Parts: sequence; C-alpha cells; structure tokens
Amino acid sequence: MRKLTADYIFTNNEAPIHQGVVIEENGKILDILHSREGVSDLETFEGFITPGFVNAHCHLELSHLKGVSDSGKRLVPFLLDVVSKRDMDDKIIMDSIAKADQEMREEGIVLVGDISNGSDTAKIKEQSSILYHTFFELFDMMRETPDIDASLATKISDFEMMPSPKSFVPHAPYSVSTQLYEKINNLNPEGVVISIHNQETLEEDKFFIEGKGDFRKLFETFGAELPANIPVGYSSAQYWSKFFKEEQALCIVHNTFSSAEDIKFIQEKFPHAYWVTCPNANLYIENALPNYQLFDFERMAIGTDSLTSNWQLSILDEMKVILKLNAYLNFEDVLKWATINGARALKQDGFGSLELGNSPGINLIKNVDVEKVAIKKGSVVEPLN
Repeated sequence: MRKLTADYIFTNNEAPIHQGVVIEENGKILDILHSREGVSDLETFEGFITPGFVNAHCHLELSHLKGVSDSGKRLVPFLLDVVSKRDMDDKIIMDSIAKADQEMREEGIVLVGDISNGSDTAKIKEQSSILYHTFFELFDMMRETPDIDASLATKISDFEMMPSPKSFVPHAPYSVSTQLYEKINNLNPEGVVISIHNQETLEEDKFFIEGKGDFRKLFETFGAELPANIPVGYSSAQYWSKFFKEEQALCIVHNTFSSAEDIKFIQEKFPHAYWVTCPNANLYIENALPNYQLFDFERMAIGTDSLTSNWQLSILDEMKVILKLNAYLNFEDVLKWATINGARALKQDGFGSLELGNSPGINLIKNVDVEKVAIKKGSVVEPLN
C-alpha cells in the first residue's frame, strides 16, 4: 500500500485537494484523504497528482512514418503522402509501433482509442499495460460494390486478430459509401463506440456542398469516380449523421473547421457523442485549431493523432497547446478533457478519475505553477504506478 501526496490532488470528482493524499495498492484507489496532517509513511511530491491520461485518438500503426510528410501541406497532400509512403520493412514498422507504445506509457497515457487498418498493432496491444480500444477503419472511396462481403473478408480477418475492446468504424465522410455505413452498423454489436474523422479541412465541406476542391484530386489519385450523389448541398457532418442512430456512442475527431450550426446539430442529435481534438496534428497539417468556445466542454476529449502528423505522442503537450492559445480555458477544465472525458468517450468507466475502486493510472505533473494551479511550458509528467 502506498500513500501519495502532492501540492494538489485532482480526482475529477471534486475540487482540487490541497495537500491531499491518495492511498493506492497495485494501482487500485483505496482512499482519498483531504489532509496529509498526521498521516505516516507518506511519499511526498511537488506538483499535481492526477489520473492517468487518455489518448482518445491515435494511429499507432503509422508510427514508422514520422517526418515523411512535411508540416503545413494541408490534408489532401498529407493523405497522399501517407498512402504512397506507408509501406516499409516489417521490422521497421514493428519496432516503431513498440517504441511509440513505450513513449505513450512514459507520458502517463493509460487508455488509447487507436485507429487500425490492419493487424500490425495486435501483438503490442496484447502485451502493453495500456488498454487500447481499436477502431478498425473501413473505407471504399464512396464506391458502391456489388460484392462488398468479399472485399471485406481480409479486413474482417485482421479485425478478429485484435484484442478487445474493438469496433468497426468509417474512416471519414468522403471515403465511405452508403452500403459500407450499413455494413459497419451490421458488423458492430449494440452499444460499441464508433469514431469518425470530421471536418479536418475546409475542403471537406466544399466537397459536400459544392462538389469542388482538393478532394477531386484525392479521388482521381485513387482512380475513383466522383460519387453520383456529390454535391449533396450541405455539410459533411450533416451528411454522415444520417447513417447512425441517435443513441450511437461516437468519437468525432478533429472538427477543426466545424461550424456553430453543425456542432449544435450534432450535440442535439447524438447525446452520447464526444468531440476529440488533436491540436498539434491540426497545427501540423492545416495550421489551424477548432474554436473550442463553440463546443460543450463536458463532451471534449483529447487525442494525439499519429507520429506522421505530430512531433510526439504526449497528452500533456496537447494540453499545453490548448491552454497557451485559449486563455479562457484553465488547467482543471482541460485536464478533464485529457482524462475523464476521454474515458467516458471510450466507455471505460474505470479510468479518468481517482475514485475508490478504480485503477485509472496515477500521474505526477512536475514543474507546475502551484500558486496559479496551472501547468507551464516546462511541466513534465511522471507516471507513479
């Protein structure tokens, strides 16, 4: 049994506790004390004790592509780089996946929503102390296929190799046909979480509303005809929303250019939807961030995206970017995005809060501003268990 104390304890169930104590054993929270006075055998730290971080959106399988696509290229050129350059020696791919998993563990990440297109990450996920929810991604460039089951056979085989939890998901509104949405819904059991990339570039809505823009080039590169139903005359968010029931649990990722109208529409239609922001990736690809003031903060989570679109896999660094560029937000708000909201988005109630009986991981954030109860540029994280 360990008794851990620091300048502040953030449980996510109450206000931050000044010089409180977390009592844990083998990672399980046994008690939370509101004072360390008179408590013996304390391990005393400077900084903030928090639950383990949740990375609600990652592409672990792309870890070998770090640096292959320059920042600032915009989304469509970035996607073309990923597709054309992702094939490498198997050992390089597997070593990069293992290294990225280790990096996330060292950064205090305990739960990850991870996109997979194949089975490359299965072995690491089975061995890792991180719990991964695998979002197994499907796409067909909006082409209706007479023999869709045959085209999905290999994908389904790869999916079965993945440890649970897992679910089939659409890649993005511009890459999934009507019949593939239907197939995804039929393949998944009731109650699973589905993710979808959404409005990561202005070109996405231009494609759906007008049938114009960079996505024409993407279709040409894949040898795909422009879908007959494009343009639809309304936004991509309002388009993909037609394919899911209102009770569907959703992780809606990026949302860099989502309008107030679309955000309101999605929040009202899908009460179990969470918005997953990946600020460093948004800056890397489009040099833009979402307008966070438009979103329900209680439904915000944080992801890192992949090492192809980021400089590192650190939720703390994502928090620093958000707080630096959005002065109206505070550390306590954004910590919830990085912990309990991400856990709720992935439907993993045992994570995200220092609650009795939970085993959520315990982080120490060091080099903080104790007086302002804030993190700084030089703040770092150390997992305590």
